[in-house]
Amino acid sequence: MKTSKSLRLAGIGILALLWLWLAWGFLSAKGVTLLNLIILAMTGIIIFLPLYKKYILGMPNDSNKENKR
Repeated sequence: MKTSKSLRLAGIGILALLWLWLAWGFLSAKGVTLLNLIILAMTGIIIFLPLYKKYILGMPNDSNKENKR
């Protein structure tokens, strides 16, 4: 079943708000250092890059290729 684009964007937006809230909590507890900023950048890339590729650019997921074989 296909979901509408606005519903997908709303889901990504909610996930982004949750990530921002957790990042704020992490920085307020641990302090703003270069290491903590790098950790947050890496987690943002891990979470949002695959979602961006799949839902915004429309690129297929690599794991789907293995399941079809």
